[in-house]
Amino acid sequence: MSYAEALLKKVATGQAKVAVIGLGYVGLPLAVEKAKAGFTVVGIDRNADRVEQVNRGENYIPDILASELASVVASGRLRATQDFSVVAEVDVVTICVPTPLDKNKQPDTSYIESVVEQSLPYLHKGQLVVLESTTYPGTTEEIILPQIESRGLKVGQDVFLAFSPERVDPGNERYKTHNTPKVVGGVTPACTAVAKALYERVIDGEIFAVSSPRVAEMEKLLENIFRIVNISLVNELAMLCERMGIDMWEVIEAAKTKPFGFMPFYPGPGLGGHCLAGTETVRARLGKTDTVLPIGKLFDRCRREEAETEVRGVTYIRPRDLRVLTIDPETAAVSWKTVSHLFRRAHRGPMAQIRLSGNYTITATDRHPMLVVDGDRLVVREARVLHPGDRIPRFAGLAGPTAIARDPQLDLLALLPQEVKAKLHVRLQGRPWAGYETLLKARFGWTVRDSIRTDSLSASRFLEIEEEVGVARQEVLLLQGKGNSHTVFPATLCLTPQFCRLLGYFLSEGCITWERGNPRVRLSFNRDETDLIDDCREILRPLGVRISLYQDRTFHTTTVRIASALLGYVLTDILRTGTDSGSMRIPTEVMTASAQHHEQLLAGLLRGDGDVYVTAGRRTYSKRGRTYSHASHSGTVGYFSSSPELLDQVESLLLGLGFRVSRKSNRPHLRLQGKEDLERLAPLLSGVKAERLRGLAAARLRNVAPRATKDWSRGRYLEVKAVDVRVGEEPVYSIEVPGTHTFATTGGVFVHNCIPLDPFYLSWKAKEYDFTTRFIELAGQVNDAMPTHVVRSSMEALNDQGKALKGAKVLLLGMAYKRDIDDLRESPALKVARLFAERGAILSYHDPYIPEFDRDGISLKSVALTPETLAAQDLVVITTGHTNVDYKAVVQHAPLIFDARNATKGIPSSKVVRLGAG
Repeated sequence: MSYAEALLKKVATGQAKVAVIGLGYVGLPLAVEKAKAGFTVVGIDRNADRVEQVNRGENYIPDILASELASVVASGRLRATQDFSVVAEVDVVTICVPTPLDKNKQPDTSYIESVVEQSLPYLHKGQLVVLESTTYPGTTEEIILPQIESRGLKVGQDVFLAFSPERVDPGNERYKTHNTPKVVGGVTPACTAVAKALYERVIDGEIFAVSSPRVAEMEKLLENIFRIVNISLVNELAMLCERMGIDMWEVIEAAKTKPFGFMPFYPGPGLGGHCLAGTETVRARLGKTDTVLPIGKLFDRCRREEAETEVRGVTYIRPRDLRVLTIDPETAAVSWKTVSHLFRRAHRGPMAQIRLSGNYTITATDRHPMLVVDGDRLVVREARVLHPGDRIPRFAGLAGPTAIARDPQLDLLALLPQEVKAKLHVRLQGRPWAGYETLLKARFGWTVRDSIRTDSLSASRFLEIEEEVGVARQEVLLLQGKGNSHTVFPATLCLTPQFCRLLGYFLSEGCITWERGNPRVRLSFNRDETDLIDDCREILRPLGVRISLYQDRTFHTTTVRIASALLGYVLTDILRTGTDSGSMRIPTEVMTASAQHHEQLLAGLLRGDGDVYVTAGRRTYSKRGRTYSHASHSGTVGYFSSSPELLDQVESLLLGLGFRVSRKSNRPHLRLQGKEDLERLAPLLSGVKAERLRGLAAARLRNVAPRATKDWSRGRYLEVKAVDVRVGEEPVYSIEVPGTHTFATTGGVFVHNCIPLDPFYLSWKAKEYDFTTRFIELAGQVNDAMPTHVVRSSMEALNDQGKALKGAKVLLLGMAYKRDIDDLRESPALKVARLFAERGAILSYHDPYIPEFDRDGISLKSVALTPETLAAQDLVVITTGHTNVDYKAVVQHAPLIFDARNATKGIPSSKVVRLGAG
């Protein structure tokens, strides 16, 4: 007998044992119905109070008859526990955990992931796993299925997996869990068959089977999106009705008399994401710029060029021509891809500091989705649930053939500022201007005699006749200065690998000074580094640039002074390298060049500001009274820079070349270790530094790999060392990359972008298919405006009473996101509370289901709804229409009521102002 047949038999005879994970307003009613159907049920919940209440037969969910709960508990068919080991004893596991939205519509799939992870050790063959939590299409197969199969269990053969969305409507007197039709979608036909058989024994309504979990997941979102879109329509009409003096509630009552084509929805205070800290860096190609910037600065730079838009508290920009490094979660292929959106939002709450091997730290909101290497694939986990030893993927270079070393060309006559070109003259290589005397005289008259005599023509005049002369700019020389003191420089500068090495010397050891209004390039070396001085001389010689040396005996340095203002202008105005150690940066032209150019740039950088430490010989030490001696051969190449941008750029180039880079703790210092990397670096160094590495290579007995960066089947990774969660308040940022939804941040670490949730789950998922859900987004904007409208209308009601909102006592009646439940979730009342607090109101609240809350800096406990409490208020705002509140008493004792839920319908009073009532 197959596992499916055996499980079907247990279900049909009522012998199957069932676990329901999550005993909230979805899970507990389902657990009771399964117990009533004859199954033995165990509920699992992390809330100890709920567990104790269930085991005592005490009801806390209004949709359940207290007598039914007490009966199934007393009969032994239902019990509760916090211990996940009971999963090993059951045949069916049903997951009913929350997937709430926060105020920024960000996701929380960690509840699903957490219970699956805790259940995994106890899963066994012959079990059915059903997810009921609302989520985006693909969750069941993308999150749960791989976890189950990682245990060696084959879904559809050994274990059966399905999605069946909850359809609980708290407070609905007609439709409860037992008589609401269910939708079921299994991963395989066998999965669907087993899940359908289970619900057929529990539910009186129809069980509708669909072809896959994705269809069932999308069906649930359709239900929720249908609701949000219609509520947004009614909310908008309610605001219009107020201005027109029409009662929207009366309009709805009239409209719902139509027996077809209309379904009533009611206005309310609204419908009730996670990112990186702004200091985390991004390797970005923005237009013609290629550099590494903190994500906050990247956002500000793009904001100067593009308009920003604010939606639901999130500011976003659609940048033009911005690309970042990204990794494909399916193939692990790394590439440059275009960014569609940059996001920024205010965040007040938990921040996770993820400490990684190599002395890297990533700071993100605690629920930011992180990429984790799991076997030979990448999975997504929230930052807060990362554990020491988790492997985070890291940039290790682009796949494919190495780029051909084509030298970038700088056309100085096109790139130099006009005021600089006005000082220049032009000389042609091998072609004296005397040969163009007729042309020159025809265009400029006898004023060109000096040009013919000195064989130089002003740059402005040359540009006028350039086409007639017919000479390539590669054959043009630029002259600056007068008489024999003039300097010569090519009009087209080739950024050869050798010139990149010179640039590396400048970025490490150079600066720009100004003499008589012109820039002068200076390079300072230790007097003993004659090899570097000679190398600079050799690189500059083909350019026709003269140098002089200044010896400083006090500091034991040699300063190379380069007699070419044009080279200074190239560095400052064209390449924009910076002028001193704190402002240095690698120019875009070099960042986008080939590997050969990068290697030679690094050669200059490391010869200048690099350091080499080598230990070779025997190490003797004592331990437990005994003396030991063994060979110790190790080495480290380091690089330091006081320019943060330059250090990040160098790190990115090293990673792109495949080096295993780490950092010193709390210092701007890169480190490279390991036999392979040090052997690659040795040819790039010279002098004493190169000799040390060659000596280490000769003495080394075995290959010691770096500990920080390690390999997996498709790339490299850093290990999580620890995750520290703190509470903070700061702007946070994210990047949307269509297709992959990933990008590389600090230290080349790849992360996922932030993910919106239900019904904005679908907005996020749609981006994978290059589709914008404009209707859903618009509905969200309308609903998000409602809390502000409620507060504004309340202020007007107070003003009519001659009172200001600042200092007024305001009681919010209801904090839950829905009537008669104990879930704050994405409750609009939270935003209403924050808006009142920001405007100086003295806040309190009453909610029979929410005894206390601490959100957005507001910490309150529910007060008793007594006549004295009501009378002491200046305003009562009904934000959640719980059915167990005595609204007649509220109207009787409160001096002023703003009713956002029409809870006071039928209670006439001039003290009541109703939302949408005109």
